[in-house]
Amino acid sequence: MNKKIKLLLSVLTVMAFSFTLTFSALAADENLPTKIGIGIDTSIDDAGIMPTYVAVCPSAPRGQHYMDPKGTGAAYDVRNNNKLKFRGQAGQCRYCKLVLITQYNAFLPSTPYWGEYALWNPNYEVGTGVVMYTNEFGVSYNKNDEICKGFYFR
Repeated sequence: MNKKIKLLLSVLTVMAFSFTLTFSALAADENLPTKIGIGIDTSIDDAGIMPTYVAVCPSAPRGQHYMDPKGTGAAYDVRNNNKLKFRGQAGQCRYCKLVLITQYNAFLPSTPYWGEYALWNPNYEVGTGVVMYTNEFGVSYNKNDEICKGFYFR
C-alpha cells in the first residue's frame, strides 16, 4: 500500500510540474515577441541550392543542440503572404543560438513527436515568445528521426 501511495504522489508531482511549465509558457504571450527570420530563406547560393540545416550543433560538447525554452512561438510562411503556418513552443540552442519552433511542446517528455517545425539561426539570444518568418518547414512524427536526435530539451 505504501508503494502505491508513493507512486501516486510521484505521478501527481510530475503532472503538477508539467502544468506549471505549460502555463508559464502560455504566459509569454503577454510580452512582445522576438521577431526573427524576416527575409532569411529568400536567397539561393551560387550553385542554386537552398540552405538547409544540420541536426548537429557545431559548438556543443556532445554535438546536440542544447535547447532552452523560449515560451510560445509562431511560424509564418513567407511564400504564402506571411500567413500563419502554426503556433507552438519555441526553444533556442544555448551554444549556437539556433531557434526551433515545434507545433507540439518538445520540452515535455510525454510529447510523442514535434509535428510541424521551423528552424532558423538569428545568431543572437532571442527573448521570450518568438515570431519566425520563413519558407522552410519540416514535419516530424517520430522523436527518433535524425533531426530530432540532434536536439536535447532540458
